[in-house]
Amino acid sequence: MFLAVNLTEAAKQAGLATGIVSTSEIQHATPASYSAHSTGRGNYHDIAEQQVYQKLDVVLGGGKSSLLAKNRADQEDLLSEIKRFGYKFVETKSGLNAAVQQGKADKVWGSFAENALSNHFDLESLTPEQPSLAEMTEAAIDVLARKNDKGFFLFVEGSKVDWAAHKNDPVGIVSEVLGFDEAVGKALEFARKDGNTMVIAVADHGNSGLSIGSSATDHTYMKSPADLFVKPLKKAGMTLEGAMATMMPNRSNLDEVAARYGLKDLSRDEWRELKRTKDVEAELARLLSMRAKLGFTTHGHTGEDVFLYAYGPGKPSGLIENTEVAHVIARSLGVGLNGEVGGNGGSGGAGAGSGAPSGGGGTAAGGAIEYVAAQEYFAGKGYSVELQGRLTSNPAFVAKKASETLEFPENKNYYLKNGMQVECEAPNVFAGGMFFVALNP
Repeated sequence: MFLAVNLTEAAKQAGLATGIVSTSEIQHATPASYSAHSTGRGNYHDIAEQQVYQKLDVVLGGGKSSLLAKNRADQEDLLSEIKRFGYKFVETKSGLNAAVQQGKADKVWGSFAENALSNHFDLESLTPEQPSLAEMTEAAIDVLARKNDKGFFLFVEGSKVDWAAHKNDPVGIVSEVLGFDEAVGKALEFARKDGNTMVIAVADHGNSGLSIGSSATDHTYMKSPADLFVKPLKKAGMTLEGAMATMMPNRSNLDEVAARYGLKDLSRDEWRELKRTKDVEAELARLLSMRAKLGFTTHGHTGEDVFLYAYGPGKPSGLIENTEVAHVIARSLGVGLNGEVGGNGGSGGAGAGSGAPSGGGGTAAGGAIEYVAAQEYFAGKGYSVELQGRLTSNPAFVAKKASETLEFPENKNYYLKNGMQVECEAPNVFAGGMFFVALNP
């Protein structure tokens, strides 16, 4: 049994620089899938620790909370580890700009929020010291492009369009698409100059079933001007999430919150319903969507095909399975995802995800690692094996033979050989009751 490597691990083994950028917590589902291994998307503490010990070159986004010892079950101070590994650690847009402009930092870790960053539309009014997705993307590309001449793999996610769609918030959806579009622009700007970079922009799924037009336009849609749908949205000064962040616990400023969301003209009946509802957020979204003649089929995900945009050498085209995207990138980078030396040695870097991903130019060498089930692997080589601290926050896999003792601590990128530290190819993973360790076959 083995565990497939992720794209950042494969790219690192090929000698490329690597980075992840996200407007959510960097431990959130999609950035985690490109940089860690876990049986559950909510295992932020394991994911955070693995991301730190992956030693990526650039990490920018939210999620500082999961790095702090006071919030972690294992009480480990990951911020100290980040600094020990040589990262320039920044927490503000100005700090990020300074680190990049100085041109000296070849490893940058930015934690700009305890949890997720603000929506693009709300940055200026709520959190002006947080960088936008485009600013993070541009900074990451700048650092990675200087890192080495082999190129880079960069994953970037505009995370919160999904969150806005779950809330049926049209202002939030527009906000995040615009922020994402700016980030794609930064990636394409680099790719056009470089000439050897593939950029992929794709969503991981549909959400909310948004339609421009509702039952109110059943008989008038063909002659309805665009302003009928757009003008009500332009009245909003914040997204739904942003407006709700300004509401007092006792709702005493509910009228101000509604106005920030573009609802200054509520009727007496609407105002009465808003004051009595238990879910102010849902009611505000409903009222604005009604005015904009927008329809939603669900607060959940939807099953339609999604658009995939691609630019540069080796770009995918046509209708493809979602799982094929990773392999397209791997082939372009010349790396493998299942322990094999991968691909066709293609040129250029690449990126993927529901963000504005990009990669740097150069030819990737085809290094490879393989995760193996530790118990099975070492038992087969004559070691006695044991899981220590299985039910604790710091489990470890131990293998013993004669005078040799090997100890693999969870989530760390090293093992102890008779007490002496030896670096591994990637972090050790404890998942589903099994330990996996990375080997270079």
